[in-house]
Amino acid sequence: GTLTFIVPEGHAYSTYTNVLNSDNSGGVDGSITPNADGSVDITINNQGTLPTWIDLKLTNNHDNGYFAVIGLKGALELGNREEVDGVTIQHSDVLYDSKTDPKFSKFVSAAGRPHPEWTGAGTNGTIGYQEYNYKSSNGQQKTMKGVKLIDPGSQTGFRGGMTELVLPPDSNGDSGAVNFYAWFRLFTWTTVLGQTGVMQILFTDENDNFVAGYGTLKDDKTGNIGTVGFWIGGDKKGQWKHIPYVANNGEQTGLKDNNTMLNDNRGQLDFAKQGATLGFYWKGGHQTIVVPELENVAIHKVKFFFGNWSTNPRGTMTHMVIRDFWCRKDFVNTWNDLPNRYKNGSVVEIDMASGNVSKDGISAITEVVNGTEPFSIPPGISQIKIIQSSWNNTPPDVEISWKERIL
Repeated sequence: GTLTFIVPEGHAYSTYTNVLNSDNSGGVDGSITPNADGSVDITINNQGTLPTWIDLKLTNNHDNGYFAVIGLKGALELGNREEVDGVTIQHSDVLYDSKTDPKFSKFVSAAGRPHPEWTGAGTNGTIGYQEYNYKSSNGQQKTMKGVKLIDPGSQTGFRGGMTELVLPPDSNGDSGAVNFYAWFRLFTWTTVLGQTGVMQILFTDENDNFVAGYGTLKDDKTGNIGTVGFWIGGDKKGQWKHIPYVANNGEQTGLKDNNTMLNDNRGQLDFAKQGATLGFYWKGGHQTIVVPELENVAIHKVKFFFGNWSTNPRGTMTHMVIRDFWCRKDFVNTWNDLPNRYKNGSVVEIDMASGNVSKDGISAITEVVNGTEPFSIPPGISQIKIIQSSWNNTPPDVEISWKERIL
């Protein structure tokens, strides 16, 4: 007869599985030492007489994009060493909106303070929020709401009132806006020929130095011609442009300079500062000017000014109103956290014997970096180091299991 001996491997396995984790770290099986940089140092005591394979379980405690498992006999890498945690992106922060502050209560009186652009202009008058009824040019009864001149003040000559808003910090806590946008809605209309007045939205830096302004000016004391004005700061401080219009309510449609922009049905305008470029909207387009010395100057305050000449017997324009206003800061840097391949709480399991890798129970063998491969641990005491993405300083939970092999 024939006697056949079947010897699958020619060595024995232990009948138990060794498990090393944080609960028994420091014992006979070895130790697990988490480090402040997010890496983990592992000491394994293989009490068998032959090299053996380990099963490695890594539970992420932070978003992560990369693992390197380094041992005496080789290294296995997973994921992408260059994967980033996030990127810095730019967005815009709305700093003020009258829709959430309909009575402009966040604007506070600046009475008596110097006018940023017109030296000598009186500012001890009173302006504020008003609601009043009026009859439109077509006879319709309407209600107007907004900021208006209440009392021009006692000073003789050119005089008026002023109020201001100190812009709140952006989402990063930084004050001031080098890149700035403001949208507003104005209404102007004289009801008596020769009425005069000035209405301005003024933008200044933190020291009240003038940066730019948008407004209307009517100094025609006999007729009905006003101008929309664009004011700039810098070395050539003053009115950059003034464009005439008839200060009616838009009803004289045949007139060349009919008030098509500032009547009670319209009034939408805007101003933008992008570095050194200032832009003013009027009649379908923006008129821009580059003021190099203002490139890095940040806008910190917005001021409303209303004024008139005390010597004009026809009085102040009946309707000079700022109806709506909002502004924003552009190009605000913010951190955008990207989704990473190993999210917080995900579990990566590696079977060194077969080379299988799974993530949350799903095969992830394609995440093994080319040129790296599973390795065994030698008999006795050996070291393994686990490295994560360079930006991840939170070590994972580690569990290692193996069976000893004995010749």
